[in-house]
Order: sequence, then structure tokens, then C-alpha cells
Amino acid sequence: MLRAQLKRVSLSATATALRSRLTGAGPSKRRFGSFIPGAEMPPVPILRPTIFVLVFSAGIYFACAAHDVHRDISNARKRRLLTEASTWTYDDLEEYKHRYGGFSVNDSWSRGEHTRNPITELLSGYSNPEKFTLGVLALNIGFYGAGSLAPGTFMQHFNHVAVWSPNYTLLTSAFLHTNIISASFNTFAMIQIAPDVAREAFDGNGNHFAAFFLSTAAITSLGEHIAPTLPTRSYKMNRFAPTHGTTGVFMAMLGAYAVLHSDLKMNVWLSSSEHKVKDVATAWAVFELVGLLIGIPWLGWGHGSRLTGLAVGSAYIFYDGQKHVWQPSRKIAFRGMKLLGMV
Repeated sequence: MLRAQLKRVSLSATATALRSRLTGAGPSKRRFGSFIPGAEMPPVPILRPTIFVLVFSAGIYFACAAHDVHRDISNARKRRLLTEASTWTYDDLEEYKHRYGGFSVNDSWSRGEHTRNPITELLSGYSNPEKFTLGVLALNIGFYGAGSLAPGTFMQHFNHVAVWSPNYTLLTSAFLHTNIISASFNTFAMIQIAPDVAREAFDGNGNHFAAFFLSTAAITSLGEHIAPTLPTRSYKMNRFAPTHGTTGVFMAMLGAYAVLHSDLKMNVWLSSSEHKVKDVATAWAVFELVGLLIGIPWLGWGHGSRLTGLAVGSAYIFYDGQKHVWQPSRKIAFRGMKLLGMV
């Protein structure tokens, strides 16, 4: 009898402690006469995830820039435009590239050298950024199916929970959707806006677009990761919620599009009138900020990633990322490849 009573007391204490750990409930802790919610919550790591995202973003830009430089050099060799490889400079490569229209691998001089197959035939009418976008969307659909079939083993590598997930899920979580509505919306929205942004902001360069897409996926996930640490009304509980999806990347595309076409008018869903793109982006930013700081019923997640995406996309175009980020990356890649004897 006594043992059973002690067991019930022990279980009750354990449940109370666990509930307190997860929700912040439990005995009140007062400081200066006010309750401090979430004081016992596990901390959200900041330094290591931030370092991971910075290193990954720099690495992916360098890798994509190196592939871009290697493609240009290979195409220049096929056209016999560059000789004496030891005397090449980056300025020579840029001069020839602009003079001959970027050494496009789809030019008539090279079409006969590539094996045609059903996939290349199907994608022959698409630009490199469009092919990359379609590839990412195909991955999203595939991962959604895999997550539905084996959620237990799959989700741990593609869901990011701020308080305990490994750093690499900041990237992989961008390729997972847990419901068909979210996957369909992101797919439709990305197809609508990504090709225009790629053509106008990245000169149709698939490598530049891929570097921006992948780095932005990690950066927006980091924004959502850090958001629960802010002094918000209810967002602090999101440190326990899994995050995923490419909505942050889409918002980065919208931010970039808003800077490129600030006065262009567009139709807005559930609205009968047209609005300027910059007004739509501004209204969306205010909406996400309210959701982050105060909270919006039935929509308590994703505000950090979407707000970060808008900021990153608009800043990249406003401060000319083509000149200050991509071109320096290409130059560093060229010099590194030349030092290693790869060009």
C-alpha cells in the first residue's frame, strides 16, 4: 500500500517536472514581482549553427563559382579562344566571356558533342536556373513521399528542432514538406517567380542561382532557429517545434523581385485589385514581424524564416550581390584552381 502510494507520488512529480521542462509551467519564479515564463527552457544554441551556416554559404559559393569558371574555360578551349594556359588571367577569361556571349554550352558548335537522351530532350528548352528549380522541386516531392512512407527514420534528418537537431538539418529541412498543401504552394510560387529572378538578377547563370538558392535555404533556416530566443510573446515555444520547407527561399525570391520591379503591379490572392510589388513585400514583412513578436492565431511558425528571406533577398539585389559576392567568388576560385594546376 505504502509502496503504491510512493510510486504514484514519484510518477506525478516526474510528469510535473517534464511538463515544466517542455512548457515552462510549474512553480512560479518571480523577479521584482513578475513571472518569468520559459526560465527553465533548454537554451537554443547560437554560435555553432551560425558558424555552420557561414562556412556552408561560403563553401557553396566557392564550389559553384569554381564549377562556373571550369565551364567557361572548357568552352573557351573548345572554341580555341584561349591558348598558353599558364598566361591566362581572370580578366582575360572575363573579356572573352563577355565578347562571345558567355561560352554557352547550348551553342551550335557544341550540340553535336553531347549525347541526347529523353531527359535532356525534355529539358532542352529550359535555362540552367529553370532546370535547377525543377530539380529542387522534384526533390521536394520525392522527400515528401519518403517522409510519408518512413517518417520515423526520415524526419530526424530532414526536420530541424532548434534545441537538439544537428546543424546539417538547417539545410536539409529546406527540402521537406509535411503536407501536400505546403508542398504545392511552394512549388507553384517558386515556378512563378524564380525564373524571372534568375534571368534578371543572376543573368541566367545556373551556378550563381544555385549558390544563392542553397545558401539562402540555410540562412533562412538559421533565422527561424534563432527566432525563439527573441523576447517574443509566444514564439519562444517554437524551439521545440520542427521546422522545414522552402518558404524562406521563396520569400528571398520575392524580396529580390521587389527590388528589381518595385513599381510593377501584381495581382494578390484574395484581392480584386492590383498592388505594387514593393507594397506587397512591405505588407508581408509587417505581417511576419507581427507574427514573430506578438503572434497570429493558427499561424505560429515560419515567421523567422520568411522575414529573414525577405531581408536576404532584397539586400542581395540592393547591394549588388553580383558584383560584391559572385564576382569575387569567381576570382578566388580561378586563382585557387590555377594555383593547383586545374586550369
